[in-house]
Amino acid sequence: MHIKYLPYQPHCFAFGGFEIQILNNLEALSSIGMNVSKMDYWDRSAEFDIMHCWGLGFPHLENIDWGKKAGKKIVASILLYDYDTVAKRIKFKLSSYISVQRYLIAMLSKVDAVSVVNEFQADTCHRLYGVPKSKIWVIPNVVDEKYFMSRTAIKPIADLVSDYVLILGNVCARKNQYLLAEACIKANHQLLIIGKVMEGESVYGDKLQSLVDSNSKITWIKGLKENSNELLNYYCEAAMIALPSFVEQQPLSLLEGAIMGKPLLIADRKYAKQKLYSKACLVDPSSVDSIICGIQKVYANPHIYQQTAKEMEICRAANVAEQYKKLYQSLMQ
Repeated sequence: MHIKYLPYQPHCFAFGGFEIQILNNLEALSSIGMNVSKMDYWDRSAEFDIMHCWGLGFPHLENIDWGKKAGKKIVASILLYDYDTVAKRIKFKLSSYISVQRYLIAMLSKVDAVSVVNEFQADTCHRLYGVPKSKIWVIPNVVDEKYFMSRTAIKPIADLVSDYVLILGNVCARKNQYLLAEACIKANHQLLIIGKVMEGESVYGDKLQSLVDSNSKITWIKGLKENSNELLNYYCEAAMIALPSFVEQQPLSLLEGAIMGKPLLIADRKYAKQKLYSKACLVDPSSVDSIICGIQKVYANPHIYQQTAKEMEICRAANVAEQYKKLYQSLMQ
C-alpha cells in the first residue's frame, strides 16, 4: 500500500500549523513502516494506491477527479469553518446552491474518506456537507515527541524574563495578537510573540509592530523553526500559552503547551470546547478587560487550567499514525 500526500498550496506561499501537520504525519507514518511520500507533479509514475489531499478548496477540485478516474482511493484532511449562527447557516445554504460551497460539497462526495480534528468538525462535515458518518474519521493533530519529553529534557533560558505570556503562530487579525498585547501592557505582564506576519496581513503586522516598539513589556520573535530546541525553551519558561483567536480548529501551539503542562488561555469560541482544551481559561476575544481578567486568573491558579498528561497522549505521533493506518487499511479491504 503506497500513499501520496498532496498539499493545498506550495509551502512557500503559506506555512502554518496545518502544513506542519502534513509533515508531522509523513514522519509519523514512515516511523511505523508505512509507505507514504510527497506527490511530485513532475513524476509520471502512478504506482500508488491512495492520494491523500490536505485542505478543502479549488486547488484539489480537478486533482480528485483525476485521481478517481485513475482508480485511486482518495482521502481528504480538511478544516471547516463553524457555521454557528443562523445568518452563517443561511449564507452557507445559498452558497451550496449557487456559489463556492456547491463545488466543495460535490468534491467531498467523491472522496473515500475524510479526516477532521474534532467532533465539531465531524458534525459540520456530515450535517452541512453531506458526508456520510461512515466516511468521517476524527483524528487529532500530531505533536512532536520533544514536547512530551520536555519536562526533563529542556533547559531554561537566561536572556528573557520567565513567567511571561506566550502566543505562537502566524501574526494576523484572526489570531488576535494585538488585543492580547494591549491586555498584557495594561495588566503589567510580559508578553512574548513568536510568529511571522501572514501574507496579506501587513497592515495588521505594522500596527502590532508599532505597539511592540513603544512598550518594553512585549517581545516579538518573527518566526522560529517548528520543534526546534530554541522554541521549546520558550515554551518551557512561559507562565501560560495564550491564543484568544476568533476562529480556529485545533491550534497546534495549544496542544504543545498543554502537553508541556502549561495552562491555556483561549477565546470562548466553539473550538475551545473540544476535549483537548477542556480545562483552558476562556475569555471574550474582543474584550481587553476580559483577556486581562483571564490572565490574572491563570497567574493566580495555574493548575486549574492545565490538561493532564494522560489526556494528551492521543496526540503522540505513534497514536495518530496508527489511526491513519487504520483509515488507509479500511480503504484497501
